[in-house]
Amino acid sequence: MENANRQRILWISLSLGMSLLFCVLKFTGWYLTGSRSILTDALESIINVIATAFALYSVYLASKPKDRNHPYGHGKIEFFSAGFEGGLVLIAGVFILIGSIEVIQSPRQLESLNWGVAIITVSLAGNLLMGIKLVRKGKELNSLTLYADGKHLLSDCYSSGVLIAGLLIIRFTEWYLLDSLLSIALALVIIFNGYRLVRKSLSGLMDEADEKILEKIAELLNANRDPRWIDVHNLRVQRYGPDLHIDCHLTMPRELTFEEAHAEIGRFEQLLENSFEGHVEVFVHADPAAHKADMERPWTIRDIVTNKRHG
Repeated sequence: MENANRQRILWISLSLGMSLLFCVLKFTGWYLTGSRSILTDALESIINVIATAFALYSVYLASKPKDRNHPYGHGKIEFFSAGFEGGLVLIAGVFILIGSIEVIQSPRQLESLNWGVAIITVSLAGNLLMGIKLVRKGKELNSLTLYADGKHLLSDCYSSGVLIAGLLIIRFTEWYLLDSLLSIALALVIIFNGYRLVRKSLSGLMDEADEKILEKIAELLNANRDPRWIDVHNLRVQRYGPDLHIDCHLTMPRELTFEEAHAEIGRFEQLLENSFEGHVEVFVHADPAAHKADMERPWTIRDIVTNKRHG
């Protein structure tokens, strides 16, 4: 667990350092060329730096153990961090769009476009490598912050690719209006990316059901069912950053002794706790039943989440 937390902090720190470097490079590119589209990219880089700095703090806070005031830990801060980043991106996109529309009537001549293309190409290559790594690490370490930051960098790569193509067209055609049109297109992409980040953040903060986790639990239970586990129902999963809280009802034969039922619950909990990365907390409520389990019928997601017995 400690090693995973150190890795999260390391990778988000590297991302912050790269964001600072590319922010300076892009503003240099704008200064050399006067390109409105490069300025758009540079302004978004400022948002990247602010958001990544907050993400670094959120990863640090999420790694702290639970305490008296936070009995479920601090993992929810990662969802707030992703929402904060998405909100900043969304606002920046709107203002960039407004500014780009205002100057579309008076396109200006651009200079030193070769330097502009070179700077954006270096930025694209760096963001591509870091973005791929952050997305992989986000999945591996169950960190929404790393995943969101990686996805954001990868979306920047698409924007940078379009920007490079546009600058090359301007370089050979001198169609300077394209610079403003590119700026508007990039602003719309930025707005869409911000919306997606905010949407994903709200899903986590509102404890929206994660179908992938529920599917994995259903498959896990079907593969390891015990005849004394008659059914599982009212199962709920909450994510706290990299950690999970799972509670459910487990129906077992009523003739089991207290000690036997307690042992079965322990086995059930251990199965779930050992099957996910990060810390998994499982609470089980035992229900009695007089009939035996139907081992021929597989449990579905609907079976295990519905607040009704099905075994």
